[in-house]
Amino acid sequence: MAIYAYCGMWGEHGGNDGLWVHTYDVATGALGEGRQIDADIRTSNCYVDHERGLLYMVDEIDAPFDKDAGIGSGGGGNVWVWQVDAATGNLTLMQKAKSFGSNPSMFTLSPDKRYGVCSIHGAAPMSCQTERDESGAWRIVPGYADAPIVLFRMNDDGTIGDVLDAYRAADKALSHMHSCTWAPSGNFFIANDKGTGAISTLRITADEKLELVGEPYRTGAGDKPRYVRFHPSKPWCYVNYEAANRLDAFSYDDEGRLSLINSDLVVPEEQRSSVEKAWRFESQDMKISADGSTVYSCFRGSGDNPTGDGGREHVGGFQGVAVYAVNQDDGSVATVQRCEFDDIYWPRGCDISPDGRFLLVGSLYSDKVATLAVAADGTLSDTGLRAEQDTCSSVTFYEA
Repeated sequence: MAIYAYCGMWGEHGGNDGLWVHTYDVATGALGEGRQIDADIRTSNCYVDHERGLLYMVDEIDAPFDKDAGIGSGGGGNVWVWQVDAATGNLTLMQKAKSFGSNPSMFTLSPDKRYGVCSIHGAAPMSCQTERDESGAWRIVPGYADAPIVLFRMNDDGTIGDVLDAYRAADKALSHMHSCTWAPSGNFFIANDKGTGAISTLRITADEKLELVGEPYRTGAGDKPRYVRFHPSKPWCYVNYEAANRLDAFSYDDEGRLSLINSDLVVPEEQRSSVEKAWRFESQDMKISADGSTVYSCFRGSGDNPTGDGGREHVGGFQGVAVYAVNQDDGSVATVQRCEFDDIYWPRGCDISPDGRFLLVGSLYSDKVATLAVAADGTLSDTGLRAEQDTCSSVTFYEA
């Protein structure tokens, strides 16, 4: 039985794009030397369909709509569907399907695999548009890129079929849909909107449309909800934030309506306050252990920036993984550890090994993957093992 680790690259802020695969040593948690699968894809999220041996990735781009006509953007991104060779770890591209939106950020399958959903982050540039207001007076307004959740029908072989529907937030002008994660029951999924701060529950109706369940849970202005992870067997889920110094625990009812249980900090407030104005404080990837006992969330508070010539630089601050214990009686979280690095800059992607013994963390700016050992109580210790991986944005295990 072979285990592979797929590392996605994200060169938007310097570095390179691409996709690599590494062998994995089950005994030590070390990655072997990587080999390149593709040089063009820019990706930070990967969904695994073990039953069919498929990987789904989005490329987080806004391609030219018509380069020959001088329309250099507006063409949206793609969902890449890869077939895994279990013997070698090599991938064969089965499909490169349009995401129907600019900068797709995540693609996931419904648990029954009949449907796929894709969150669209949208494009950053805004255009100036002219219109009349209700009184008939002319005014200018900014034109925003579309940022929906797109619903697809899935084909029997795992390729992506027709678009069935697209859900847009009520305040769609500010929307940046960042993630779409299914509840274990398959009755609904949660969509995190970084732009509006809304955490929305959506379901698929009998006529194959997307429907909002109740009202979205509204976070603080500028919090930027990023990812959600579900407890495997109890009605709880956990949300981290790109800009807020906390992780939230929620309970949910059978239809997916959320109620806040509690929150705990990523780092102490005095440490958060030490982040200089020109730097960035943010949480990144997040995982939950297979038994639902521990949540891991990558974070940074630093001045990691592109240099303008394709290079990257690291300036001060702190980087690490916050470890939260999940109370198995009420779903609440408590921070039990902050595992900080001195050689991992911008820890952006992570994954837990299939046996639960190691957490691998990919760094965007130090071009490494770090191996952390997971203790029986869920806490982490740095093994010191590092694998070379350029511009690493995501790490995904695949057990063949």
